[in-house]
Amino acid sequence: MPPPPRSKQAIGNLDKESLNTLIPLMVRRPREVPVVQAHHERNQTLAVRPEPVEGLNQRFLKILYGIAFVLAGMTSPIIAVSETLVLEPVVVTADRIDGYAAETATSATRDDAALLETPYSVSVIDNAILKDSYTLRLEDAALFAAGVEQGSGQGGFDTDLIIRGFSTGGRVYLDGLLDNQKFQVRDMALVERIEILKGQSSVLYGSGSPGGTVNYISKKPQIESRHQVSLSGGNYDFARATIDSTGSLNISKSLRYRMIADGQLGNDFRANVQNNRATLAVMVK
Repeated sequence: MPPPPRSKQAIGNLDKESLNTLIPLMVRRPREVPVVQAHHERNQTLAVRPEPVEGLNQRFLKILYGIAFVLAGMTSPIIAVSETLVLEPVVVTADRIDGYAAETATSATRDDAALLETPYSVSVIDNAILKDSYTLRLEDAALFAAGVEQGSGQGGFDTDLIIRGFSTGGRVYLDGLLDNQKFQVRDMALVERIEILKGQSSVLYGSGSPGGTVNYISKKPQIESRHQVSLSGGNYDFARATIDSTGSLNISKSLRYRMIADGQLGNDFRANVQNNRATLAVMVK
């Protein structure tokens, strides 16, 4: 009658000390086992170097140890996962921050269209950027649009930008109409935002720079009353005061107004150069 098979539990109970005693008895140690380690090159003979037996025995012992521990681990219960583990959803909520990113523009389509749906490259520099950066010139606003840089300046009497390598020649539009920049540099207190339409736009604006078109969007009267006064000062005797007031003129709020007054005094780092301005604009709608 054949002996009963040895259980896995008995194999699993073998400790390391017993394995150290049994495994060397199972291994026959020859004096030397030739192992070929050759480095072959053209027109050279192969060199054969026998490897010591200790190296082989150590490797073989490691293999036997690994087999024994695997067999011992088979005695532990194996849990079969038959169902997919579904974790609870993680919901991340945050308050929306109204920053500098604009969503619409009017320069490319002559209508308030979404920028993602406009087949044109339009850079919008909104009023939040103009306020936070304290931009007083169009040339300073060029820093916030990609592919746009400051022009020669013409001593402050002309506004010039370089868009995609082409000069605008001082041509600036106000609400889609050509603005007169030869006799007046429009104050930023009257501007709600600046839209820079990149590329040729002769279909909409006639002859102009192939680099792009600069369009001022002016401030409009608002229904709700809002009044703002700002004072600022700086180097070279710079002083500036701005008053901005808007609201409704009647109870039905069908008639609205906006009044903007601005005054500026200042010198320059150059001799005999002054930076003085005065602006008064009243709008009724």
